[in-house]
Amino acid sequence: MKIFFLFAIVFLFSTHTARAQNDSTDVVKAIQNLFDAMHSGDSAALVQCFTSNAYLQTISVKSPGNPLVRTEDISKFGQFVQQAVPGSVREEFRVQYVHVEGVLAHVWAPYQFFYNGVFSHCGVNAFMLVQTASGWKIQYLTDTRVKEGCR
Repeated sequence: MKIFFLFAIVFLFSTHTARAQNDSTDVVKAIQNLFDAMHSGDSAALVQCFTSNAYLQTISVKSPGNPLVRTEDISKFGQFVQQAVPGSVREEFRVQYVHVEGVLAHVWAPYQFFYNGVFSHCGVNAFMLVQTASGWKIQYLTDTRVKEGCR
């Protein structure tokens, strides 16, 4: 009986772990779709990566202890991508952390941004995604922007 109980616990744990890994893979794929749309200049695909009421914010520091938080319109972001020459906008990112809990996911991803092949800025992207009927969508994207100290 003890062996059966132990086997049941191991099975449940491994099933939960496999599901969490699948969720993490799907979450990262949703973020990769955003960057693929940016790189190809596909504003329609870019907007589809977000929920209809998503927030896009940038944090910069003008002076120590004085962060500037700017909210940007996702449709304007899409217009910027659409007007850019395909391939001129490139963001290299590295997923450092993914946490999925039910229909909510958080991703921490340092990045470097290049425009026309020239380094522009770097920082970290903090994504909050929700699982919708059509898959994982970005609800919040907050990034920092600096010119040096990239990771």
